[in-house]
Amino acid sequence: MSDHPETPQPGPSGASLTARGLRGAWRLFRLDRGGVEEFRDESDVALWHSFNAYFFIIPAGLILSLLMGDKGLEQVDLPLFILQDAVRTVLTVAASLLAACRLAQAFGYGNRIGRFVMASNWSGVISAIFYGTALLLARALGAEGEAMPPAAGLLLFCAMIWTVFYGWFVVRQALACGGLLASAMVLLDLTISLAVFSMSKTLADLAGG
Repeated sequence: MSDHPETPQPGPSGASLTARGLRGAWRLFRLDRGGVEEFRDESDVALWHSFNAYFFIIPAGLILSLLMGDKGLEQVDLPLFILQDAVRTVLTVAASLLAACRLAQAFGYGNRIGRFVMASNWSGVISAIFYGTALLLARALGAEGEAMPPAAGLLLFCAMIWTVFYGWFVVRQALACGGLLASAMVLLDLTISLAVFSMSKTLADLAGG
């Protein structure tokens, strides 16, 4: 037996954690159930690192809003619009994750919450890329303002449906739960997103008025 203390092994690098998270999210996007195994490292380091996904998600959402001519830009200056968009995203994510974790714990899936949070965060990057691409294609087809060609409308509808289904699939695989609970959690997420968006729009209208 050696008298020398064992040298602690270094943990995975940030780049390694990012690559693993995006790989898992992409595999889940392709409906590969094994993609959830990319999130088997549920250490605090891996969990907190997954929130770096929002350094892409928030700017990507902002850029798409600008490209699509968000009407909010007509009411406030650009710096305030950027701040509002970032705050809205942070509030939505925080409220949605907190509510989802409480629900998962209530139904006996508390031991998989770390995996669920990481899968949700990294899948947000894939969702942003996918839906953002659909928005840009719709714009190329002539979807501007309220006038939207049928092809563009169908494209966005299909993209929205797939994005919601992807979110459902991620929840079900990450928690290893039934479809009903996964559906409830997706519905909860959509409800919170709409509530935060509606509240922020109302406040923006009051400030602009």
